[in-house]
Amino acid sequence: MVDPVLVWFPSVIGASGLMVYSGDRFPAWQGNIFAGGLATQDVRRIALNPDGSVAAHQSMRIGQRVRDVRQGPDGMIYVLTDEIHGRVFRLEPARGS
Repeated sequence: MVDPVLVWFPSVIGASGLMVYSGDRFPAWQGNIFAGGLATQDVRRIALNPDGSVAAHQSMRIGQRVRDVRQGPDGMIYVLTDEIHGRVFRLEPARGS
């Protein structure tokens, strides 16, 4: 058994969905891990060092319970919310990037 490289304790995030980005629309994010947060209503981006240790950890606020995070065939990142009138958000690179 191998210890985890990142732990949310106590588990306040309510983690849901997990994706490793491999697309070309966000080149700097290739290999980053994305996790949805039901309780925190955000998407967590975790960048790893070559040895697998955590290099950076960023929270992107969505404002709704995040049920799943997926990479689309277009290389964009899609976020599904878990609300009575749930939504699908598409994350896109900033203009000029």
